[in-house]
Amino acid sequence: MNAQILVWLLLTPFAGAVLLYLARGRLQDVLAAALPAAYLVLGLGAVFGGRSRFPLEATLTSMPWLGDAGAVTLRLDPLSSILLLVVLMVGLLVMVYSITYMGPLNRDHPVVGREGNSRYFLTLSAFIGSMVGVALAGNLLVLFFFWETTTLCSWALISHDRHSAAPSARPSRRS
Repeated sequence: MNAQILVWLLLTPFAGAVLLYLARGRLQDVLAAALPAAYLVLGLGAVFGGRSRFPLEATLTSMPWLGDAGAVTLRLDPLSSILLLVVLMVGLLVMVYSITYMGPLNRDHPVVGREGNSRYFLTLSAFIGSMVGVALAGNLLVLFFFWETTTLCSWALISHDRHSAAPSARPSRRS
């Protein structure tokens, strides 16, 4: 039962990303603050749970042709729990900050009509989920997969704004 919380920790940010993508307006702002707070509460429950004993391990699946290296394993130990809590706390702070940053109250470049906010919050929540995957990685295969997923999410966040930073995310044209 304790190992199932690791699967929930990994899946909830990705499920939250879908919810944030589907929500609009004020509901999206409320979910953008509430969902990362729920991720953090779940993470605190996993780390400081009364019956949890370190290390917690969950094997999702395995690829027998790769031997032990082919197991998709999640692991929570004292060191990874520190990284997990840092990721979840910073993710909550960034998501709460982004509510105002991606709205009409932004002085420098207000987002009128909240165009693209669904895609932005989807990518940001997927980034948090990917970093949770990095923190819970039980082997190099899982670490590599989630590290590359964070790279993809970083690229999508950098290229979110079509006018200012998008050219830095596109490949350069050579004449």
